Amino acid sequence: AEGYEIFINDFKDLAYVEEAVFHTLPYTLTTFNVMRQSPEIFSWLAMLDMNVVIIIGLMVLISIINMISALLIVIIERRPQVGLLKALGMKDSTVIQLFVRYAGRIIGGGFLVGNILGLLICLAQTKTGLLTLDPAAYYVSEVPILLDLGRLISIEIIAFAACVIAMILPAWYSTRI
Repeated sequence: AEGYEIFINDFKDLAYVEEAVFHTLPYTLTTFNVMRQSPEIFSWLAMLDMNVVIIIGLMVLISIINMISALLIVIIERRPQVGLLKALGMKDSTVIQLFVRYAGRIIGGGFLVGNILGLLICLAQTKTGLLTLDPAAYYVSEVPILLDLGRLISIEIIAFAACVIAMILPAWYSTRI
């Protein structure tokens, strides 16, 4: 096929550039952007994005279940202490706050350690290319790493908040003692 290729720096400008080029061409010519030329690659990339969302969601769900289990064990172990505090007049809301804060500290420590390890692994991959892929199947020879700090921080905040909010129900259970 004959034609010209136009390279752009920002993928977000693809539609705008294609439209601008189309209007400058004679009516006998047309444009084809990379998304129409290779739709299978872009559908594969979209599927990878969906997999990431599902994996992160499952990881948050599993961490919530694990923390609920851990908090219930702590509540059962501290049953005499909870009974004493309630007998001395501590409000139910204060007992709930006590356990939610305790769970928040545990979750925060886990997030801190997990983030440090994750960032070290990402750094090692970008510097060494330790994890490789079959280029025939994946179109790349090594696992690419893109650290979008804004997105990472927002995911961390949402996941942390979901975990801490999920601790309210087991902490509420402690008031039934």
